[in-house]
Amino acid sequence: MSTSSRIKYFSALLMLAAGTAFAVTDSYLEDFSGRNPGVTINGQDNWVVTQGGDNNAVVDDQTTPDGTGRSLRITDASPTVSAGRPADYGGVSPTWVSYDVMAASGNKQRGVPATGIAAVTFDYTGKILASSGSGWVDTGLTYETGQWYTVTLKLDFSAHKYDLYISPYNTPNVQFVPVKSGLQFIDTSVNKLSKYNFHGAYSSSGRANSYVDDISISYIYRLEFINTPQVIAQNEVSGPITVQLQDADSAPQTALDDYTLELKSTSSGGKFSLRKDPWVNVTQVVIPKFSQGVTFYYKDSAVGRPLISAAEYPEIGWEDALQQQRIMQRLAHFTVASTTPQAAGEDFKLTITAKDEDGNINLDYSGTVILEADYISPSAGTKQLSRQEASGFSRGVLEPVLSYPDAGVIAVTVKDKDDPELSGTSGSVEFMPSYFSISAKGPQAAGRSFDISVEAKNLAGQLTPNYKGDMRLSPVFVDPASADGASFLPGTINGEIFSSGKAALPVSYNRWGTVKIKAEDRKYPGRYVESANIKFNAAALKVTVPEPPPGRDYFYIGEIIPAGIDVNDAAGSPIPNFTGPVSITASSSLNLPASYDFVPRDQGKHIFTVSAKATGKYTIKAREAQGSLSAESSQFEVRNATIVVIDTTSPIGTAEVLIQLVDDQGRVITSENNLEILIALIEGLDNLSASSMSTVTPVRFINGQIRIPVSDTEAEEVGIIPQTELGLRIKAGKVTFGRIAKSGIGTLMWREIKEKKESK
Repeated sequence: MSTSSRIKYFSALLMLAAGTAFAVTDSYLEDFSGRNPGVTINGQDNWVVTQGGDNNAVVDDQTTPDGTGRSLRITDASPTVSAGRPADYGGVSPTWVSYDVMAASGNKQRGVPATGIAAVTFDYTGKILASSGSGWVDTGLTYETGQWYTVTLKLDFSAHKYDLYISPYNTPNVQFVPVKSGLQFIDTSVNKLSKYNFHGAYSSSGRANSYVDDISISYIYRLEFINTPQVIAQNEVSGPITVQLQDADSAPQTALDDYTLELKSTSSGGKFSLRKDPWVNVTQVVIPKFSQGVTFYYKDSAVGRPLISAAEYPEIGWEDALQQQRIMQRLAHFTVASTTPQAAGEDFKLTITAKDEDGNINLDYSGTVILEADYISPSAGTKQLSRQEASGFSRGVLEPVLSYPDAGVIAVTVKDKDDPELSGTSGSVEFMPSYFSISAKGPQAAGRSFDISVEAKNLAGQLTPNYKGDMRLSPVFVDPASADGASFLPGTINGEIFSSGKAALPVSYNRWGTVKIKAEDRKYPGRYVESANIKFNAAALKVTVPEPPPGRDYFYIGEIIPAGIDVNDAAGSPIPNFTGPVSITASSSLNLPASYDFVPRDQGKHIFTVSAKATGKYTIKAREAQGSLSAESSQFEVRNATIVVIDTTSPIGTAEVLIQLVDDQGRVITSENNLEILIALIEGLDNLSASSMSTVTPVRFINGQIRIPVSDTEAEEVGIIPQTELGLRIKAGKVTFGRIAKSGIGTLMWREIKEKKESK
């Protein structure tokens, strides 16, 4: 996703931007109430003003949706003011973006941003428009200046689309229905939100200040009951029932306002109360602002399995919370208690207390009771308690030790053997498997799917058919001791995959080395299993040689060739933590090592600097023994060439020297437009009278030729010697400088002055 992407507009244009990774998992709210009025927003809590003066985006305490608190004023200015807050808001779907705006009307329509997620603009025509890809679409709504509106966007980063909701602040829509749905992201590669931005408006004919308030970003997807379904006696009050705000990944979310929930039951006798005592019937409860849930109580006058629900009121697009309770007939003469959770097949203690009609302990009771398992989750099963009868009450209390060989949630019902109407039922008891076993074969290839199976067992080693727990998969490192980014895909085993206590599924691991597979129950991490050591080898090798420079299909002797060896996973990506050896087979002319040990900084890909010492056609082969892998590069050719300096003559001054690149047949290589050289000058009279910029500044062949200016201030021969780091042949040349033009006779003339001999 581009870091310069945008998403919303208001006549005034609001923008949201995108980034590369997400971290935020909870709600965010900016209502400006804690900020000083009349102060610029620039520099406060990561806010930046990127266009216009700082004092054109200030905290305002005069204009707000409900007349209290503070808002952000975007002042009328040209160019229009731009203010926003970059931060890592995340990429959970759905992401809700909402704000209240009183938009001014500018003079002209804004264009849809070229990058980003979405845009909403309060257009100068009085219409409200939204982006869909590269263009505006009419929402069918109009606006009035001076009126506050609530704008909400529901972003789906999986489908790269969004729904748009708009309503006047004082008269919200009765039904929560989008004004536009399925609008396409401007950039469909965007997978997260990392900035929102507001653009102001400008009017040359009137005041065009815009205001924005109550900016929120949240990820609420559902309401969820987080407690286990309960078994409740008829007309008795349940234990606490908590409903929680959650995102699509079941992470708790924080309320950004007071949210009203409507409570319902499929039973006509069902009642709700916020307190157990005193009981006060309610049909609605409130999740307070900045909390994550609310707790209440339930009771029912009718025996059965009622379904209770919690839904937001009014509707704002969340999934309802649903849970089934069990209401037992109130004939109990026993109270039954046990701790939870327990382990399948392991002994646990049940406390049974006989009660008289006044609710006191019946100290004289000494009967025999029948013990039965009542299935709660799942609602059916085949396993029974280890004991079906118990006796030996002492002063009205019996504490039998028993076991249950299956997983799941049950209640234990106790009945008098002679009078079954005298009964009692325990609360919910959850049974976890005593242990797990895991089966997975090795070795495997990194990134390639292979099958594993996990079995949930009781203490006796038997499968627990009612186990439906979600399990998390993670690596336990053996060699190497760690690997950044290592993970299994999928990273969890959905509990619904378990059938008769066994789950079988394909998984893949994305790193190299030896690990164990750890499978742990997500609800009870202490219950886990580790596989035997599994070696994960590379899935493929790749040897690459780049194409020669444009204009030729070969390299020159001595030319640098960056040859790469990739050690890849099954998806064809380099394995970042590969550190094994790779053997290399290549001509000795390439001067490659026979073997290379990858190191962590290679990140699974190493580039060798290759240059051939001789002409010919070459390939590079690689082999990785552990994975029985081999690969070979495409064939590449290395040729020689000769750099030829054409002799020339020139009068003293500046000469133009022609240098050509020719092949073995002496033909100019006209396709060469990349090779650069320097030259060296050798003077006949070594006094530095000759000069050329090409001795220090490289020059490039154009169509196989170079024309170099060489200057001299005296008559002499100057040798021209090309300089290159390549192994090309060199044919030097010369410039003969004289005092006669090139078209005349080029003979150099001078006289030698000798000293007179002294007379004898």
